[in-house]
Amino acid sequence: MIRPLACSGVVLCLAIFGLSGRAQPNRPIARYYYPVSVAADSKGNVYVTGKGNKITRITPDGVASDFAGDGLVRHRDGPGNLARFEDTKEMAIDASDNLYVVDSNKIRKVTPDGVVSTVAGNDSFGDKDGVGAAAAFAAPHYIAVAPDGLLFVVERPNGGTWTIRIVTPQGVVTTWRKGAAGDLALDPFGIAFEANGNLIACDGGRCIKRVTPDGSVTTIAGLCGKRKTNPVYKEGDVATAELMEPQHVAVNARGDIWVSDERLNRVISVGGGRVATVAGNSKIDLDHSNIGGYSEPGHLDGPAKQALFSHPQGIAFDHAGNLYVADTVCGCIRKLSTSGVVTTFSQ
Repeated sequence: MIRPLACSGVVLCLAIFGLSGRAQPNRPIARYYYPVSVAADSKGNVYVTGKGNKITRITPDGVASDFAGDGLVRHRDGPGNLARFEDTKEMAIDASDNLYVVDSNKIRKVTPDGVVSTVAGNDSFGDKDGVGAAAAFAAPHYIAVAPDGLLFVVERPNGGTWTIRIVTPQGVVTTWRKGAAGDLALDPFGIAFEANGNLIACDGGRCIKRVTPDGSVTTIAGLCGKRKTNPVYKEGDVATAELMEPQHVAVNARGDIWVSDERLNRVISVGGGRVATVAGNSKIDLDHSNIGGYSEPGHLDGPAKQALFSHPQGIAFDHAGNLYVADTVCGCIRKLSTSGVVTTFSQ
């Protein structure tokens, strides 16, 4: 049965009106402050980070607790809530259940027992390869762990070109690929890896691309660069399908590629030569007040294609194949089960 969740108060203006500025009925009180990234470990625990500058751990049965950081803004290494973060963004998890978190201009590591350390970067804003604190980043945001354990970090400075840096677990930072003005070959946002080492990237041209280890780039879904404004969503064959704003991607153990489309408020699969909606039933309103093509956000649990999301961002699969979604404006974590049902997992 589809179950709308009642809103019983106001946490933030965004929690009521959403990014589109429209009133959002049936919204729950937000437990999380703007969650943007999720990761799942080998035991089924789910980790969440966002603008609250701490990491929350949720057990498989939905019990949430603070895992690392105390929410105060400062850089400090150490165990559990004695550690502090400055500006947490995306995170990724390795095969040993270590979390790697983009935190301001640093890459932080959190061990399975919650000990936080700084792998690379410092307080400066810059573009410098090196080891540990000698390296400098310029607005890192997205991160993924390659099958060989290397960290790939996407930097996206405002008004600047993107860069992909490689960081070893020991903190050695090198530059792998750098964007150029007018270069349409790749414009990466969220990234994830296939088992064979290929990098999957959500592209700013409203498409999904694959980058091989030798740097070759191919489009696997969407019509890159077709619409700079007023995007549309079109399912079907990958050669003709159109996406609105894919920004986060996850690859499961079977090799399935799923993306969250924040503008469309849906989760989408790319596979078997087709693009299809997996979860979400957003309505696209193209009236005079919404010429940008945003869909209507909402919050509704139930069968996947009847559920509603409110600007979904980070997504992650657990070992059983369930998908977890950072439903950002909702301020909650949603779960899409392997049986095709969306629930509010934690709020």
